[in-house]
Amino acid sequence: MSHISEKILFDMKNIILLKYTHLNILTLNLPVMTYPLIFIISFLFSSCGESKNVSNEADETLSIDSVIKKSEQSYASLKTYLDSGKVISDFYSGSHPHKSAKIFRTAYSATEGFNFEYFEPNKSNSLHTLNKKGETVKTWWGVTNELTTDKTFSMAIASMTGVSSGAATLIPRLLFPKKLSPGRNIYNSFVPDSSGFEMVNGLPCYKISGKDRLEGKITVWVAKSDFLIRKVENDRIVNPKTYANVDSMLRSGFQRDSVRIQKLADQSADPQKKAMLLKKLKESSATRSTVLKQLSARPARSPFSVKTTTFIYPYTQKVLNKELFSFRPHREVPL
Repeated sequence: MSHISEKILFDMKNIILLKYTHLNILTLNLPVMTYPLIFIISFLFSSCGESKNVSNEADETLSIDSVIKKSEQSYASLKTYLDSGKVISDFYSGSHPHKSAKIFRTAYSATEGFNFEYFEPNKSNSLHTLNKKGETVKTWWGVTNELTTDKTFSMAIASMTGVSSGAATLIPRLLFPKKLSPGRNIYNSFVPDSSGFEMVNGLPCYKISGKDRLEGKITVWVAKSDFLIRKVENDRIVNPKTYANVDSMLRSGFQRDSVRIQKLADQSADPQKKAMLLKKLKESSATRSTVLKQLSARPARSPFSVKTTTFIYPYTQKVLNKELFSFRPHREVPL
């Protein structure tokens, strides 16, 4: 055999050893002449690998609707979900350009309950926390030092939405599709017009972009591995019309809750339960009056542009820390 032929076979041998170490070829000590046979075997293994790659490429051709559907199904089927994250808001136009940041944490378990909290770095009294155990919902906000237990889950989440820069509804609406604004989540808040692929924190993600009804641009990055959201970017112009829409939504929400509680009170045959519902209705009416008064006294604002970027880091624990699901108000944020 010529020197060149031996070199080719030697190179084949090294390629096989590098690529298929799981075959334990290193321990075989076979004659050089047997390596053509091994090369054929390696080719067959390589073909199998190529088929796998084709399958992966096929996964990348999923339509936008398929990615959204799989993501919604993934969240709805979870029995446990934990995350931490941050929202960076860049108010880049208007009379007072500035940036702000919020840190948030979500803990959900089908058996342990639900807890959401956020705070602003370097603001010791900024913690805002919500806890749900069964039908009991508690909230506390360090800014007002107010602890509430009379709000519905939907109302409690809604009251945290704006002040949390949207973090309070982003994932919870996907975890509770029937309890929190049914049919409304990040995916149906905009109309997708393009898609692609991009890495987020080392993870390959589907990238879906589109515009909302106010012409704001929204982009969502969904991890290919588990179809959970890793990043959301929202760039929009906020104008007085937007505030008017929000005010209208708040009024409608208060009205719906009042009608619902009154209906439950009228239908209740239990005097104690009826008294409790009427008390709840009275407290809700007082809250509504306060909020509407504040809205009416709010000074007019000029339009401004804001870009919010939300990073989400889902994680799992070998042993679930049940303290994550407990209500822990009156805590200061470390400076």
